[in-house]
Amino acid sequence: MTYIPPRDEIELDLLDIWQQQFKQPKIGMLDTFDDLQAKDNQIEIISQAISQKFQRTLDKNTLKSASTIDAIADILREDVKEVSFSCLVAMRETGTKLPFFCVHGAGGNIMIFQDLCKNLGDDQPFYGLQAQGLDGESDPLTSIKAMAAQYLSEIRQIQPQGPYIFGGMCLGGLIAYEMAQQTQASGDDVALVVLLDARNPSSMLAMDENDLTNNSILNKVKSKLKQGDLLNTLKRKTGRFATKVVKNTTWAIKEKVGNQFIGQEKRFYKHIWDANAIARKAYIPKPYTGDILALLAAEAPDGSPRDPKRGWAKLAPQLEVIKVPGRHDTVVREPQVKGLAQSINQRLAKIPNNN
Repeated sequence: MTYIPPRDEIELDLLDIWQQQFKQPKIGMLDTFDDLQAKDNQIEIISQAISQKFQRTLDKNTLKSASTIDAIADILREDVKEVSFSCLVAMRETGTKLPFFCVHGAGGNIMIFQDLCKNLGDDQPFYGLQAQGLDGESDPLTSIKAMAAQYLSEIRQIQPQGPYIFGGMCLGGLIAYEMAQQTQASGDDVALVVLLDARNPSSMLAMDENDLTNNSILNKVKSKLKQGDLLNTLKRKTGRFATKVVKNTTWAIKEKVGNQFIGQEKRFYKHIWDANAIARKAYIPKPYTGDILALLAAEAPDGSPRDPKRGWAKLAPQLEVIKVPGRHDTVVREPQVKGLAQSINQRLAKIPNNN
């Protein structure tokens, strides 16, 4: 069965309950109790946990009949239809430190931050920002600036004034960067921006989106990627270009089509991916004078640009760059996330009065 991750805060909360009982790292929204080999006592405990979390009683028979997180979430949504969708999700509300607000990547989902939240420690409040549109009802935003403004509006309901700590993965790094720009422009204080393997888009080789979505070209790219021979093919067919340009093109194509071209998440959240692609293509970051910590995956894709600072040095004079273990798709997952969390914690400890 196709794995489906949580799509809203209710499913995220239910997943947390399920994981406490079944101790499995990857439970999908359509996994049944039979799939998970659930025992009666575990379902009873889940019933009690739901009652405590949602103030709604679902007995064991109701849970067995529904069986999946997806179906049980639908039952719970009947009581919360009047509550509007929120981009801001509390992943850990407790702690004495300044909250860390971390923005989604291109897929819009914040489940990628689950391991990071855990490894930052119990004293670090952590909030994820998921993309508008994940509820299937609201339209996704197609502008980095609009996303930043929306997320800041929700953040200020939790923390009315700075200093703020913003972070984001990949595309989320750009949104966090823009959030810092807008906050600074309003006269408020940003303590730190944390870029999680995020690249300055204006430093990348511009590519025509239409060319990459053309079926005949994309099929050739897929074939060559599978054969591991795309770089040599590009070199032969574009001999008039410098090797650096060829490598940048290879990297940019790989980033657009992905390791598996169109993954399960991208198919499921296609409307979010498409909106985020439009936003990223249109965004041109401006210089920023505040502190930035750029945490970059040590295992860069073959053919990636050689700039070790991913194009941020010219924009941000207060830039600190640290290489962390893993690839782009593994730095926020166990076990590599431990190195990422350690670097973040060491930098957060330097923020005045952040204890």
